[in-house]
Amino acid sequence: MYNQFKTAILLGGLTALIVFFGAVFGGEGGMYIAFILVMVIQTAISRSREFLADSTGATLAGQPEGLARALSRLGQASGRLPKEANPSTAHMFIVNPLSGKRMTRLFSTHPPLEERITRLREMR
Repeated sequence: MYNQFKTAILLGGLTALIVFFGAVFGGEGGMYIAFILVMVIQTAISRSREFLADSTGATLAGQPEGLARALSRLGQASGRLPKEANPSTAHMFIVNPLSGKRMTRLFSTHPPLEERITRLREMR
């Protein structure tokens, strides 16, 4: 819980700093850039927490391969099902419901499924 508190304070301070410098040095255009940077930082933190959740789950289960296989099956199943996800609800999915194109990936709350599976298999 202490680490989450530190992360929240760091993110809040960083957000305020980015917005301040965006307003002072860039005017209205700088504010837009500042908000985009804040979104990139927030999604990067979200992706790192996904990796942490995978690692913690694999450690608790004692078998990282089992979680890797489960994620693989979820990925296969999600490819067969129609996806009508709103970007504002993407963070609530286990598998990213949105496409993994380069720019979209920058704002994605989930790391690529293949990368998650690779990291779990490296835990053996």
